[in-house]
Amino acid sequence: MIHGHVVTELQARIDKLSADIDLQKEILKTLERSKIAIQRELNPSAIQWDGFPSRFRAKSSCYAFPHALRLEQSIFPCCFSISAICDICNTWTDIALATPELWAAIHMDKELADRASLLRTWLNRAGSRKLSISLPTDLTEDITTVIRCHGHQLQGLKIFYDRQHIDLVTAAGPFLLLEL
Repeated sequence: MIHGHVVTELQARIDKLSADIDLQKEILKTLERSKIAIQRELNPSAIQWDGFPSRFRAKSSCYAFPHALRLEQSIFPCCFSISAICDICNTWTDIALATPELWAAIHMDKELADRASLLRTWLNRAGSRKLSISLPTDLTEDITTVIRCHGHQLQGLKIFYDRQHIDLVTAAGPFLLLEL
């Protein structure tokens, strides 16, 4: 049987080790961030994308990451898997965030159907570009509000709908660029 003072001593040692481990983790994070920053400075092949036209940046992303494209039939030429591009490194994340063409098309699955904030952020990143959107039928009012706000930019809209959801297209507008 372990005596009370021994338990207290052991718990104190465990607490000290836990604190030391946490400190080492923070030190390691700081060192990793410093290493990445220095590697960026050292990398002579890093391309400064600011001087390139945005259409070139978008096309370059297509060629660099063909596996990140999902070809849609009909009105959607391609939808990018932006997360695949952003997961590569901070430089590619910066490029993706600064290239509005990459954000001009979105396909929202049912799992994302209630994420109006995601749709709003995505479409805002597209700037004034023409938009192509593909959505499931179970849209929330927040989603339809976001679509209405960007209606003047819609070139392609695919909704998997039933009669109950058709009012989005008929009641909202104007959808001046929408190709039927």
